[in-house]
Amino acid sequence: MGTITVNFPELTTIMNDCYIPLIDSKDENLIFYGGYGSGKSYFIAQRWVMNYLRFPGRNLLAVRKAATHARRSIYNLFKQIISEWDLYRHFDFREQEMTVIFPNGNRIVVAGVDDPENLKSITLPSGDFTDGWAEEVTELTFDEYTKFSLRVRGKNTPGVWYQKIMSFNPISISHWIKREFFDNPSEHVAGNTIAIHTTYQDNKFLNDDYRRTLEDLKNTNPDLYMIACIGEWGTTGKQIYENVDFVDSIPEGPKKVYYGIDWGYSIDPACIVRVTEMGDDFYLECMIYEEGLTNDDLVKMGLALGIDPYAEIYADSAEPKSIEEAARAGFKGIRECRKGPGSVKTGIDLLKSLRLHIVKVFEWQSAKREKEMYQWKKDRNGEYMPVPIDMFNHFWDGARYPIFTRRQGTGSLKMLKF
Repeated sequence: MGTITVNFPELTTIMNDCYIPLIDSKDENLIFYGGYGSGKSYFIAQRWVMNYLRFPGRNLLAVRKAATHARRSIYNLFKQIISEWDLYRHFDFREQEMTVIFPNGNRIVVAGVDDPENLKSITLPSGDFTDGWAEEVTELTFDEYTKFSLRVRGKNTPGVWYQKIMSFNPISISHWIKREFFDNPSEHVAGNTIAIHTTYQDNKFLNDDYRRTLEDLKNTNPDLYMIACIGEWGTTGKQIYENVDFVDSIPEGPKKVYYGIDWGYSIDPACIVRVTEMGDDFYLECMIYEEGLTNDDLVKMGLALGIDPYAEIYADSAEPKSIEEAARAGFKGIRECRKGPGSVKTGIDLLKSLRLHIVKVFEWQSAKREKEMYQWKKDRNGEYMPVPIDMFNHFWDGARYPIFTRRQGTGSLKMLKF
């Protein structure tokens, strides 16, 4: 390996115009935030690849909350861009370590912060991490982000600068990111940070189908449109579920175990919730919470996590095609949940009468975020209505479907004919 010559095309043909001025930024902190479909993550990865080809002596630590998500998003995104630029043969990819080695020796290491000991033990053949990228940083706690930041350090080498990038779609107005970087930044942070807010309207490469999907939310779900598409911070309101605590494990004793699925794909994450019922105590495990999964992907991931193919799984009856696909893919015990007029409010009332415990395993931070953000709607006078907002409810729907159905009557088993 060594140096190579790369002739990049006109930048406006491969990058969105709004991001191009930031290619050469040497500010200590760059914040990319806004709505879905803005192309911010894609540009960030493009920028790292381009600059790491230009400037030797650099190492990047790129993280997400979970290592599995980091592989499917960050690591694969770097590989995709390098392949699209017809440079794949010049790079060394270490799949197990999720490491990309550049022709000039620069490295990108991808990891999850869910294993702090692993994060601490990452070593480089030479030098330190000069750069850091926290993707979907809203998934991280402030403590996790601090530990990640401490890995990006240097020896004040002349001519070398150190930089951290965070990228995210805003959620709660009470999130630590808003407090630390927007509302009350330290003098140092304020003087060394650039923040850029973008939406799908800034992405000239966005395909028409996805653009229409986002535009349709203006009429079908205005609240979700403002948060997911325009990238506004979610306001703090009256939480729907206050009868919830967080536990480290499920106690021993007689129990019933079953599952719920809330379908998703582009904007909405697909979610699988494992419910362990012990009397009036319900232990909820958010096993999968991820966007962009096909039904086949979802089933494969669920089976890999140990879900029995014949387990009781209750799914949204509004999507019979998804139920059929999941059954054919391996969830033989899947069945429609019980729904009908008023079933959402009735199901919520039922769950509010129970003792709910979110188990701190798998994707529990996503469940925690929904616990904080799933709220009652307000009318034009600012008074709360007995109607839930239609967002931040994927985990809760995944829990409500099986519990409500089992309490009201058994759901119908999806029988397949081969």
